[in-house]
Amino acid sequence: MEAVVTNFKELGSVRLIDLKCNPVCLTKNYRQILKQRFANLVHLDGIPAFSEAEIAAKKKKKVKRDAYGNVIIDTSDFLPIEKVVEFELQLRLLSNV
Repeated sequence: MEAVVTNFKELGSVRLIDLKCNPVCLTKNYRQILKQRFANLVHLDGIPAFSEAEIAAKKKKKVKRDAYGNVIIDTSDFLPIEKVVEFELQLRLLSNV
């Protein structure tokens, strides 16, 4: 899961991610992890990424910027990508062989 997040981050502002039928979707808290790390996401797996309530909450949240005007993302409340999840995914992949 961490590799997926890292690869997408390199693309810049990701607005659409579709990983249906990909084993990574079986990861615990898959949708929440991607939504936290990609704030500009509009669609996730063919459906809206955020509910209307989540969009309203994001709009109310004050954006913090550094001295250069770059947005500072508070990662303190992000769900962790656990090593157990990576191991679990590898087992699922092996069981499908």
